[in-house]
Amino acid sequence: MRRTKEALSILLTLAMVFTMIPAITLTFTEKAKAYGTYSKNYPEYYYPANSTFISGLCVGWDPSLSTVGSQITNAGWTKCSNFLDMMAGWGSKCPNCIGVGYKTTSDPTQAITGIKFYDSDDGHPNYAQEGGQNDWPGALNGVCNGIQYYRVGGDPLLSYRDGRVDFFRDMGSGYGYEYLCATTDRNAGPAIMSVNCLSSKDTSYNAVGCIEGCTWHDCSHKTARYMGYKTSCVAVNSDTLRSNYTTALGRYNESNYSAKYTSASRSALESALSTADTILADLDDGYTTRDQSTINSAATALSGAVSGLTLNTYTVTFTGYTDGTTTGALKTETVSYGGSATPPASVATTYTASKHYTFTSWSGTYTNVTSTRTITANYSASDHSYSSTVLTNATCTAPGSTKYTCSCGYTYTSNTVPAALNHDFSSKTTTATYLKSAATCTARAVYYYKCSRCDVMGSGTYEYGDPLGHEYTGDYMNQSSGKHYRKCTRFAACGTYGVGTTQNATENCSGGTPTCTAQPKCTKCNTLYGSNLGHIWDYANAVFNWNGYVCPNATVTCTRDAGHTTDLSTAVSNEVTQQPSCVAAGIRTYTAAFTADGQTYTSQKTETVPATGVHSYNTAAVKPEALKTAADCLHVAVYYYSCDVCGKVEKNDAHTFTSGGFAAHQLTPVPAQTPTCLNPGHVAYWHCSVCEKDFTDDAGATELTAYQSGHTPAAAVKENDVPSTCMAIGSYDSVVYCSVCSTELSRTKVNYPAKDPANHTGNNTTTREDVVPATCMAKGSYTEVVTCEC
Repeated sequence: MRRTKEALSILLTLAMVFTMIPAITLTFTEKAKAYGTYSKNYPEYYYPANSTFISGLCVGWDPSLSTVGSQITNAGWTKCSNFLDMMAGWGSKCPNCIGVGYKTTSDPTQAITGIKFYDSDDGHPNYAQEGGQNDWPGALNGVCNGIQYYRVGGDPLLSYRDGRVDFFRDMGSGYGYEYLCATTDRNAGPAIMSVNCLSSKDTSYNAVGCIEGCTWHDCSHKTARYMGYKTSCVAVNSDTLRSNYTTALGRYNESNYSAKYTSASRSALESALSTADTILADLDDGYTTRDQSTINSAATALSGAVSGLTLNTYTVTFTGYTDGTTTGALKTETVSYGGSATPPASVATTYTASKHYTFTSWSGTYTNVTSTRTITANYSASDHSYSSTVLTNATCTAPGSTKYTCSCGYTYTSNTVPAALNHDFSSKTTTATYLKSAATCTARAVYYYKCSRCDVMGSGTYEYGDPLGHEYTGDYMNQSSGKHYRKCTRFAACGTYGVGTTQNATENCSGGTPTCTAQPKCTKCNTLYGSNLGHIWDYANAVFNWNGYVCPNATVTCTRDAGHTTDLSTAVSNEVTQQPSCVAAGIRTYTAAFTADGQTYTSQKTETVPATGVHSYNTAAVKPEALKTAADCLHVAVYYYSCDVCGKVEKNDAHTFTSGGFAAHQLTPVPAQTPTCLNPGHVAYWHCSVCEKDFTDDAGATELTAYQSGHTPAAAVKENDVPSTCMAIGSYDSVVYCSVCSTELSRTKVNYPAKDPANHTGNNTTTREDVVPATCMAKGSYTEVVTCEC
């Protein structure tokens, strides 16, 4: 009955094209599709899921209705729930009982779709010339199906008169013949879901009619019998869904469908197609378990998916040459499917070392874009035509450089043209730069040759000029001989002693300046004598040699000669000189020290000690930001702990403290109200919204404890009156009520005046007790007792 759609292969899709008779003409592409084609061949009806339908009727006849029922049941049919003798009331003319049964199916396409009574007055060979024949064209021409007729004994007549059933057989000429006919014609109506035999009109059924005729009537001269049927099927219309399905399937079958539309919009279309395909497959036989709302929703989804199809976008890249051999992007453009890209407005000429290239055209299509593509520039090639410019001239040791320029704009530089020159070491000069050795007392000066082009010094030498000769000036003392001799003073290196006049050998050396480590030198003979001065160390300006936080020594400089230094060992200690806090870093100070001449010299270096992150919460500091709840007239202020260092507030309900006193009352004036007996009035007062107390003044100094009563007291009355007795004091309640509203205003218990217990005033009774009768010898006696009634 229902076809379940699955993803079909290409072969299955092609097979469907050739085997189905489509109402929608479609052209399938080569790609496999899961969507079929469906024709609307029948009226369309919705029915509830799990419904059952009437697939056929049977008619049994026998003198006994119970036998008829057994015949129907034994043959596998179900009796109508209201199993009636359809011939009741016709007496001897029709002595047999007629009963109707049915079978069911879950397939509505196998169900009967209509039931009719037909009437004939000439006996059953004429087959109905009146009544419903005109209501149901063709019903008696081979389309009356689904009925079996049973004789006595239960033998079916499977093809009796094309399925028509003669209810009134053997009635004789002149009597009407009634025929019960059923059809499975799909155009006759929806599948029938239940049938029954009726003895009266029942508007809950679609009634076929009275057994006497084909319309409702009372059949007053005979017992009325009717056939009734019901269907819960509801007509639905899939025209919009089919139209939208055709449009959507056309889009799905477009060439380049996948390339044309975005993945998300294709998914939406295919999801809507899949849903619609399932519904149309279910409707292919005219019946569906999907209601009109579901069909409409699927149609709307298809329409939305078609309108929501979004074109894919593709990248078009125009490339040229950046250096004549390597391609490079000139422009990149994003184009919707089927659109056109715009090439660069101009393409610059480019070149290699030997040729230049001029743009001529683009190789590739950049209109009607259906995919990502690269469009490459075409060029024409020409040899360069150069002009040259010397940039630098050649030297003895290096070549020059020349720039070559083409008219296309391409340039290159050669660093080998013009070629290098070689040195020419033939030039002489007495410039001091080229002096190898100066003239001495006994030797000539020596010079190097130079290059005549570049002034570079050569390796060859030549002598120039004459020796200078000795110049003996001053007296010098040779201490070993104890005499001073004249010495050549032209050059310090000469040191030649002459044979000049000697001086007194006992003359002491003098002159010269001693240093920290050197003796003075005699100004006459240049000989050391005496002693040095020694060092004076500048300890105060010692340089401490820190290496990180280690200082192995300190360098001290002599005050006489800054070139004289010495290193002294140091000792290093450290301590935290600034403690870290919760948020601020501390400082650790390292101290290096040495002691000299009884005094200690130091140098310091510091490092950062990280903040502790641990707050120092003060349990009594009152800070506005630490306020938890403000004070009011009932409560003092409550504060959270706060850090003394950074002010951080510790908002923990366990870390709170109170401070200060109570705040003033929050007073609102309340105007006076005139009292009545039912509503006590009051004077003007001020009411606190916090403590709910009332005050006579706006400062809240005097609390108001009672209001003026508005009742009017009546005279006191007695209630619960108990009079006094001889032995007990009586009392009563003195009650005051409002004279207007009778409200009890006060109740006071009042005792009667006390009585003397010995003064009984009630009715007294006299009795005798302890009676002793008289005898012959003695008088009798008794005690007389008077008793108060109390």
